[in-house]
Amino acid sequence: MLWGKTRTTHISNDAKGDLFWITSLRFHWTEPKNLSQNYRMAFFNHNLRIPYALCTIGNHVYYARYFDILEVARGEFFRHLGCSCLQLQETGIIFPVVGVELKYLKPARYDDVVTVELCVTELTRLRLTFGVRVLNEAREVLVQGLTRHGASTGVVSRGAVLHAGAFDDGCCARL
Repeated sequence: MLWGKTRTTHISNDAKGDLFWITSLRFHWTEPKNLSQNYRMAFFNHNLRIPYALCTIGNHVYYARYFDILEVARGEFFRHLGCSCLQLQETGIIFPVVGVELKYLKPARYDDVVTVELCVTELTRLRLTFGVRVLNEAREVLVQGLTRHGASTGVVSRGAVLHAGAFDDGCCARL
């Protein structure tokens, strides 16, 4: 992984299809593993109207509520693939959050319609990582970052590893 400083923000592919995600915090070069061509570098978009319950008295989304917004978008992402998080859990696969890195650039406010963009940047037998951005209707980036998830068999243990065929059936086969 390469690191460096920059002031521009965009996500794009180069000629080989590798993801270059440039943020104001760092430069990431990531080559996703085990992703099918259908979903490699594809963005999933989920639109959401900000409810009053997520806002502070100052009429902006409380910083920790973005975790809830991202959780809803991830759930819709798996539904888009053909199964819910509950269906995954029933097959013995869960992806608990093990790390979040977010940069808050502008506030979202009550009744704003935002778009949450998700992109799978890593999928292995040990982890799943999403690149995330929250955009307003003017397509300005409000929040950007990533969420890291451990891949687990659902059994409470440290260092659980999914079996080799875990992604062969169901919606995970479409990743």
